[in-house]
Amino acid sequence: MSELSGRHSEQALTHLEQYKMLREEIMHNVRTVDTIQYAAAVGAAAAYAWLVSNKVQISSNFNFIWFIPPLFLCFCAFKSVDLTKRIWQIAAYLVLIEQASFRSDPELPGWEQYKRKSKLRLYDWIMSGVTALFWVGVIVTAFLLSRNANIQGAECGQ
Repeated sequence: MSELSGRHSEQALTHLEQYKMLREEIMHNVRTVDTIQYAAAVGAAAAYAWLVSNKVQISSNFNFIWFIPPLFLCFCAFKSVDLTKRIWQIAAYLVLIEQASFRSDPELPGWEQYKRKSKLRLYDWIMSGVTALFWVGVIVTAFLLSRNANIQGAECGQ
């Protein structure tokens, strides 16, 4: 075996290892985004439930406490966007690995390349947009709820 073919075999193994590692990182980030979304919903709901049930005990000096849930939602949204951006960056690199590894088989181009050539990429973009709109809607609603509760608390002279 020549030095060149030996180096190519080592490189293919490196591509395979990188590919597996990066696919696992993508899946881990997807699971983390899901967890963040559930935590945001449960955390904000629990905070609002506590605030509503303890509304009488919250003095007017602490009305800012009503803005904790929307700020928590903002943090969760920013973290989700960050992880989603990383997923897209890793996917772009996986395309390069797939091009190097699957170039001899046009019928099996690799998952990321397949997604780019099919409607799955469009689906990903649409779902990202819908998710972003949902986050914006939830955060705006939370800020409006908190602002209204804060105004009502100030009017009641708490």
